[in-house]
Amino acid sequence: MPKVLKDFNDRPTKKRYRPGQEYEVTNQDYLKHLQNLGYVEVDLEDMTKDELLDYAKAKEIGGVNATMKKAEILETIKAVP
Repeated sequence: MPKVLKDFNDRPTKKRYRPGQEYEVTNQDYLKHLQNLGYVEVDLEDMTKDELLDYAKAKEIGGVNATMKKAEILETIKAVP
């Protein structure tokens, strides 16, 4: 289960999460939404190429495009502080 990075109220379960807790995944789409907002830790290694592209776009990380290999995309994303 991914770790919580920021305080937030989980809308579907009405549960309050605090940094360091583990997020109980009930909906994958909502998890991705929380990850894009920076509330929940992201496991980049388990993402598909398309998910990595979406993540980079959501985080406004430049230098990433669909012609790149997954490893190149990962390297570019990880290079951003």
